[in-house]
Amino acid sequence: MSDEKYNIKIKTLSPVHIGSGNELIGNFDYVHLPKENILAVIDNNKIMQYAQGQDERFIQMWVACIDEEKDIIKSLPQLSDASSAEIAKRIIDIDQHIPVSVKNSIKEQMHLGLHEPTIPGTSIKGSIRTALLNYLIKKNPYFASQPKNLGMMKGRFRNPKRADQLVTGNYFGKSKKSNRYGEHLPDPQMDILRFLHISDFHFSDNTVALRSHSVNQYRNGWDLKKGLNQYWECIPKGVAATGNIKIAKKEMKQVKEKKHITTRNLELLDIEQLFKIINDHTLHRLDAEIGFWDNEGEPEVIEQYLDHLEALESIIKGSDGTSCVLRMGAGSGWDYMTGGWLYGRDNNGDYILEDRTWKTIKGNLRNNKYDSKTIFPKTRKLIKGGLPMGFVELSITGK
Repeated sequence: MSDEKYNIKIKTLSPVHIGSGNELIGNFDYVHLPKENILAVIDNNKIMQYAQGQDERFIQMWVACIDEEKDIIKSLPQLSDASSAEIAKRIIDIDQHIPVSVKNSIKEQMHLGLHEPTIPGTSIKGSIRTALLNYLIKKNPYFASQPKNLGMMKGRFRNPKRADQLVTGNYFGKSKKSNRYGEHLPDPQMDILRFLHISDFHFSDNTVALRSHSVNQYRNGWDLKKGLNQYWECIPKGVAATGNIKIAKKEMKQVKEKKHITTRNLELLDIEQLFKIINDHTLHRLDAEIGFWDNEGEPEVIEQYLDHLEALESIIKGSDGTSCVLRMGAGSGWDYMTGGWLYGRDNNGDYILEDRTWKTIKGNLRNNKYDSKTIFPKTRKLIKGGLPMGFVELSITGK
């Protein structure tokens, strides 16, 4: 049995931000070039080369502008004619809806390979893991429904991280040896997703600077949450990159022959079945979100959010089985990060958790700041126009 390797195109259906962990500081890491109307991420080596043809005080003035937080381009006449090619290691386009200001810190998009904006395979795999986990829990909810398996002791939610380990270990592969608490934690050697290999996807397009705002529920209804605007460097909507997905069938066969290694749920590692599970999961989450806002009366503050969600639904429903839609990265929200199974129903239509268990977990997640009747989650992060973040489409283009 040979491995199965598929050529994959990834297309962004909304802006995507996979963070590098760094923030770009205005007037230090980037400057605004008004003639090109772009943000230039500074290349210090290029600046030094540019300075060689300038007044000897240029570098001193440059450093002084940074220290005094002045607009470098306006304060240094020598830079008035500088192009991005002369001073930048890369450029960031500017969304028409955001005010240009070098006072804003921008969360940096991950760049790998030849410094290209990248969606790493680990991010895609993480989203697939969430979809599969929800599928397995709904199919066989017993383990996940037990408070003790959610890290709860004496009615208290002990440790969210430990709860995640217990649940994912049970459904994806756990150690045969228990710890001193009698718990079986995940074992990487037992994890069925170790047979799923996903490449990084590198984009040749410029990134774009976008501002998100948070829509929040208040006593008088839904409104923008003041002070929660954030700036992101994103891979823009509507661009594509190529990579591959490999299912290690040869290794799977070898594992099946070793009786001491688990082979549970390996049948899920079939590309068409995976894509169906992912599409069903994403469609379920979209349906739930659309239904939620229908019940809330479609407040004006969400703008065209529902139109965007319905367009995503149409893409999924129009799939011929060789494509799937999933969500990842910043702005995805708690529902998509977890799949929402904690307050969801199993395949028989029964709630997976008892009401008091979910209330206890919800209270701990909120540090008990809100009563149990408050909507969860109560905030949505959106781009101007109600555009959600983080949706991509994977399509098989060949083997």
